[in-house]
Amino acid sequence: KVLTASSELPARSALPEDGEGFEEEPVAADQAKAMQLRLLTWFHTHPVADVTFLGNSLQVCASIDEGGKLRIWELARGGDPKGFRVITFSSALTCIASADEARMLVVGTDSGCVHIVDCSDWKNAQVLDTMRISEAGIGKLAAISHAGRSMYVAASLFNDSVAFLSVPFREPRVKMCGTVSFPGSVEDIALDRKSVV
Repeated sequence: KVLTASSELPARSALPEDGEGFEEEPVAADQAKAMQLRLLTWFHTHPVADVTFLGNSLQVCASIDEGGKLRIWELARGGDPKGFRVITFSSALTCIASADEARMLVVGTDSGCVHIVDCSDWKNAQVLDTMRISEAGIGKLAAISHAGRSMYVAASLFNDSVAFLSVPFREPRVKMCGTVSFPGSVEDIALDRKSVV
């Protein structure tokens, strides 16, 4: 599902400073559309490329834009309704994924790099590792954790292939497992917890 901002959204300067005027709705996996797009569009100055929840609590969200900005923010209104963490990258960000445990975030770029971001404390998130896995850009990422020891990642590349990576939690460095090329375009990817051994 693609998130778009409607013309009814206020301009950034029209947003209230204290968060007044925002409605709180219960957050659930099947109600992701209830996320406040006004906040999302206020956070980004370039087109938003992807959005994901961090972990199963659905309280913290990460979004990326084509200008190279990763923003991590809390959905529930807390003490600081404008509190978020920003990390800037040198190339356009195309996709983002997180495993269930929300320790790490994987960010893909149009230059074929994957960035591993430590989100165990989202307010102090930092880049742990970066690896260029392809000369082609990355179109989609899927991530899954296994036994609390590592995260496995599948990356759909713009050259009709899929790269497979692993990232151990103990020493979070990207390890390339290999690539598979396909005769046609790869539209979507997913990882199944039952097949990870």
